[in-house]
Amino acid sequence: MEKSAQTGMQFKSIELLDTALKAPQNALSKSLVFQYDISLQHQLRVEENLLIVICSIHINAASLKDDLGNIRASCIFKVDKLSDFYNETENQYDLPEQLVMTANSITISTMRGLMSASFRGTFLHGAVLPLIDPKAIKADASNKEK
Repeated sequence: MEKSAQTGMQFKSIELLDTALKAPQNALSKSLVFQYDISLQHQLRVEENLLIVICSIHINAASLKDDLGNIRASCIFKVDKLSDFYNETENQYDLPEQLVMTANSITISTMRGLMSASFRGTFLHGAVLPLIDPKAIKADASNKEK
C-alpha cells in the first residue's frame, strides 16, 4: 500500500469514442425515470505509463424495452512508474485499489459532463447521470500489456 501513496497520476486526455441516439416512437413522459447500464474497462500501455479507463453507458427506462442511447469514452491517465506494479508470480499488473478508484471516479464524473454536452437539445437532455459510488461498478477484466 505504500506504493499507492507515492504513485503520481495525471489526467492526460479524454477521447469520445461513440455516441448514439435512438428516438422513441412516442414522446417521452416528463416523469420518465432513466436507467443507466454502466461498464468500465481498464487498459494499460506500460511503455508509455498510461492507464486508459473506457466507460460505456447505455441509457434506457424500465417502461421501454429498447435503449434510448449510449455514450462511450476513454479517460487517459499517466501513472508514474507503472511497470513497478507488475506481479511476476501472477504474471499481471496489480494497481493499488485507491489509484483505480480515483481513476474510475474521475472517469464517471467526466462522463456526466460528456453526456450533458452530447445530449443537450435532444430527447435525452434530462438524462443526467446520478452520483455513483465507483466501488459499486465492477470493471471488466483489464487488458494489461506487459
